[in-house]
Amino acid sequence: MTNNLPTFNRELPTGDVVKMVASNIRQERTGLHSKVTILLNNRMVVFSTFNTDKDEERTRLSNAAFKYLSPVLQEAYPLPQLKHDLDKFCDEYWDTYLGALIPEPTRGGGLMPLEFALEPYIVQGGGTILFAPPGRGKSFTALLMAVSIDNGVSELWKVAKPRPVLYINLERSVYTMRRRLGPVNTALGLMPDHPLWMVHRRGRSLADIMDEVGRLVQDQKIEVIVLDSISRAGMGAMVEDRPMNRIIDGLNNLCETWLALAHTPRADDTHAYGNIMLDAGADVTVRMLTDARENELGIGLEIKKANDMGKRDIETLRLTFDQEYGLKGVEKAKFSDYPRLIASVEDDFTESLFQYTFEKQPVCADEAAAALHKDRSYISKLWSKDNRYQIIKRQDRKVYYGIKKEFY
Repeated sequence: MTNNLPTFNRELPTGDVVKMVASNIRQERTGLHSKVTILLNNRMVVFSTFNTDKDEERTRLSNAAFKYLSPVLQEAYPLPQLKHDLDKFCDEYWDTYLGALIPEPTRGGGLMPLEFALEPYIVQGGGTILFAPPGRGKSFTALLMAVSIDNGVSELWKVAKPRPVLYINLERSVYTMRRRLGPVNTALGLMPDHPLWMVHRRGRSLADIMDEVGRLVQDQKIEVIVLDSISRAGMGAMVEDRPMNRIIDGLNNLCETWLALAHTPRADDTHAYGNIMLDAGADVTVRMLTDARENELGIGLEIKKANDMGKRDIETLRLTFDQEYGLKGVEKAKFSDYPRLIASVEDDFTESLFQYTFEKQPVCADEAAAALHKDRSYISKLWSKDNRYQIIKRQDRKVYYGIKKEFY
């Protein structure tokens, strides 16, 4: 955060103070990069984001800063000294940055209950990724969660207490978000014009606004951020390790508790689009299933990964819409009300069972049931009816299955 950023101060004979600040610090393949800002009496003079290992970049920034100084200040702070101070600062700020990471003795807390910002999907101090194909209601769901947390409303989910929320909108216009927020407020028992902190930067990336958001999180004492969406992070190709780690690191640095929306690959809606590091960096991942009908949308929330809690049942919501005004109402629903949701889960489990059987074969129903959290008789039934499987052996009254060679 900005309070812990590396800085350098030069007090001039005139009584003025020149300050250098490094922010958005990151190691890249080509060297150390950061945004370096030069201030005069705490007012910004110039800034640039660049590879601070390169002398020509430092020369360019020091020359630009020197041109903005008055003749009196130029005499008090000659260009060679300014350049030398910038060189020294860029040479040392990485060690200063790392030096701020002071270890501390951390004692175990005994039997501490798991705390949620919104149960069971957003863990206090953790990150959650909510994923689904485009146009399936992720933003509405995220808005419902954000407003619930911000106001301590337990209409749809258990919210222990209000926590200030910041919604980062990189996808849609201000008009669209205002039009959606009003009905969401009403559905949760609030006045339509009830406010929610939002950053609207349609057409920009998270990387572009990291410093701006960091200051807002501090100034407004934000406790939870919602990012819509990861696809607009602007930190590199999402199929590579480094960009995925940068996205997770960026979210963790902004706020310890966060929810980020993610899209799915075009041909597979069982996981979020991107490198596996995306899932690895989140504490909870939630797959959003949908069943669309006329003026109605059934939403199923299936927890796919949860670091600190056990298996949870799929929760179902019913969203109803008015063709003229948009969202009309939200209520809890039964999973059985939406056959398409059931079919999606069954198809997903069928493929999970195939992958598990392939990796563990020969395997019996008891082992598969324990690993996949399903009833053993249901697994046995799937094995016996699917021609991709075959019995490998029988031992101690147990039947062990594997995959037929032609399906490898």
